[in-house]
Amino acid sequence: MKDLAMDNRFYVDVRSYTKTDELSYDISQHLPRRLSVGPVVVIADNPAVFLSVMRKRLAKLLYELERQRASTLDRNKRGGLDRELLRLRAARFTAKSSARVANPDVLCVAPYDLGVRLAECTTLYVTATLSFPQLQACLTMLRPGGLLVVYGDWPAAYDEVLS
Repeated sequence: MKDLAMDNRFYVDVRSYTKTDELSYDISQHLPRRLSVGPVVVIADNPAVFLSVMRKRLAKLLYELERQRASTLDRNKRGGLDRELLRLRAARFTAKSSARVANPDVLCVAPYDLGVRLAECTTLYVTATLSFPQLQACLTMLRPGGLLVVYGDWPAAYDEVLS
């Protein structure tokens, strides 16, 4: 994992994976923490399929949180788990443009949809290979102090973003 910062405008995290299962698992484990900060955009080659996989993994996570809640008598821990469950259940996921769905919490889009003006986000996951202009379009969505997570190798064409 490589952390980079650019003028405190955003943070970059480059993550590698060997199978697509690892990719969806990593995002599903990272997503609940990032949702607590703000909206998330995922750029994937096939957004509808990727969204379906993420929702299925989130359902498993919700089941595990419910199990943890049922197995504790600690009032503070139960309260924290209740808040987390409520927040995750209320999260809105979509693979449609944000113009059709008002304020989604997680938006999955294809690289060719980046020309359309999308809502701002605090976390941007890039799972597809983007051209430099597409990456620049993505970065206009990212709020200051946001997180850009790139899966796979960091292409040399992206180096201009950091300078």
